[in-house]
Amino acid sequence: MECARVDEAARRAELINLNVWDNKEKFREAQAEIRSEMLQAEPVRIDNKRLYSKHLYFGKNEIKSVIAHCFNGLELEAARQLPALLPELKNGRYEHINMRRRNYRQKIRGGVRNFVVYGVKIGDDMYELKCEVKFNERVIIEYPYSFKIEKK
Repeated sequence: MECARVDEAARRAELINLNVWDNKEKFREAQAEIRSEMLQAEPVRIDNKRLYSKHLYFGKNEIKSVIAHCFNGLELEAARQLPALLPELKNGRYEHINMRRRNYRQKIRGGVRNFVVYGVKIGDDMYELKCEVKFNERVIIEYPYSFKIEKK
């Protein structure tokens, strides 16, 4: 039991140290490996009344975006588990488009109306899943684009 806890702590420390700033090449390789593994899976479509818009889609573009927004090994490992966790999402927090950000015009041109943020618990850590809310053929759909560990 104690040995398993030490191994888990060592693995966690290794994942935290694997980040985009210190080990750029190694991190990019890990990103590419996880991205190619996730892209082989089928897209996830969820129709659930507990979601903010009641519809969520997690396809190839969303996988690429989520992986691109990960900045350390913990976030990459957690993103790998994301498709299995999506059906359990609930209680999203509505957020307006922040007009102070540089890319807000690009978001509006891309059809984003607002954002929804969900809290996802994996192990002892809380993560934030951010989704863009877009109108698609008279249906409002959420598209995940960022998956980050919450700052404590």
